[in-house]
Amino acid sequence: MHDNKIGCLPVLEGDKLYGIFTETDALDHLVDVFGFKDKGTRLTVALEDKPGTMLGVFEIFKKHNVSVTSMVSPSFMVEGMRIAAIRIRTEEYEPVVKDLEKAGYTVLSIDRWSSA
Repeated sequence: MHDNKIGCLPVLEGDKLYGIFTETDALDHLVDVFGFKDKGTRLTVALEDKPGTMLGVFEIFKKHNVSVTSMVSPSFMVEGMRIAAIRIRTEEYEPVVKDLEKAGYTVLSIDRWSSA
């Protein structure tokens, strides 16, 4: 859809039209996948681009009994580092950030969300 600038697609089974999948439908799915309606905190973290780096981050979340709502990492890198936007299901992020930084991770930003 994006590459060809198509705003909607037919939903078919055989020759029968069941509906239309629109850009709004796609955006609704992204909102759900990224957990934008869930209460919590988004941490943006700079990571080395090597296997196993995320494991250390997730071990810290486990230590604090914090669930991950979503995690996304764009394809580009910044100054040789992978950027990860991680949404966690807590507003009490301070001890988590403290342990991330103690373990050598760079937390670039912190944003809190109330439920929508």
